[in-house]
Amino acid sequence: MKKCFLILLLSLSWNLSARTNRDNSAREFSVGGNAALELENISGDITITAGDSNTISIRADIEDDRIEVIMDQDGDRVTVETVYPNNFRGGKKSSVHFTVEVPSETKLDIHSISGNIEAEGISGEINLKSTSGDIKATSLEGELSFKSISGDVTMRQLGPSNVEANSISGDVELNEDSFAGESYLLASTSGDVLLNYGANAAFTVTGRTVSGGVRSNDDDVRVVKAKYGPTTKLDGDVNGGGAKVTLNSISGRVELSQN
Repeated sequence: MKKCFLILLLSLSWNLSARTNRDNSAREFSVGGNAALELENISGDITITAGDSNTISIRADIEDDRIEVIMDQDGDRVTVETVYPNNFRGGKKSSVHFTVEVPSETKLDIHSISGNIEAEGISGEINLKSTSGDIKATSLEGELSFKSISGDVTMRQLGPSNVEANSISGDVELNEDSFAGESYLLASTSGDVLLNYGANAAFTVTGRTVSGGVRSNDDDVRVVKAKYGPTTKLDGDVNGGGAKVTLNSISGRVELSQN
């Protein structure tokens, strides 16, 4: 009897340990100079900020205990994945919300199907993608790619960067006192494309919209409506020109505004 009880206890202990390894809600990973994070989430918000120089810290707030969060490490690369049971039918609370701290220089590859993504204070090759959530990028620098299907993309005070930001049905907005990067491509299919810039910002801008309007009060920007068809184009060298900025929309507005 005692032997059977011991076997049962060990079995329960092993199962609990196995689940804990797959479903830790908070973990820290020691990394070196080539830190990288890949995170894939199905439903829930993701917030990423700069923290300790040698640690990737991840906290997952899991709303339904049937959802597993799998975290792994291979060298300096950390991967995180949320896994839902087959035929899962969640209620109102069936999301996983992540709060993450990474070294200030970290490669990021972050995907969410239904949830917002926010990242701040990080440099590197950064790819943020959400299907139906908003993306907010603040004080990032490097090779930056932001893509959303039905959410807005908002960027503020980016450092030296090459930027590509796209949304299908959301707005794309860039707010810069000055342009430290080389190129900025902002595009939306049916949303507005908005550029807010400082009085001394120097950049060269081109862009167009097919069926939306173009608004700019800057004398350095020329707005020309096509002689035939609905397309409106813009171009100009603001404060003598500089960083290349491209603003495109199909059916949304393109707007430039000096802060």
